[in-house]
Amino acid sequence: HIVAINVVRSSPCGSTTFVADYLLDKYSRVQDLENLPIEAGLKLQHYPCRAAKMRLFTDEECKKEMASSFHKDAFEEALK
Repeated sequence: HIVAINVVRSSPCGSTTFVADYLLDKYSRVQDLENLPIEAGLKLQHYPCRAAKMRLFTDEECKKEMASSFHKDAFEEALK
C-alpha cells in the first residue's frame, strides 16, 4: 500500500500534484504496485495543463508525451 507521496518538485501547471493525489487515493487500498509508474504517466495526459505555452522542450517533441515519460520514470525510481 502507498501511505504518502511527497512531491518534491511539481510541474508549473499542477499536474504532478494531480497525479500524486490520484495515485495516493487509488493505491492506498491496492497492494499491487506493478502498474503504478505506467498509470502515473497515463494519468498525467488527462490533466488539463495550463502551462501549454511554456517552451520546456524542442518543438519536435510532444510536451505531454515527454512529461508523461518523466513522471513514469520518477515513480519507477521512487518504488525502487
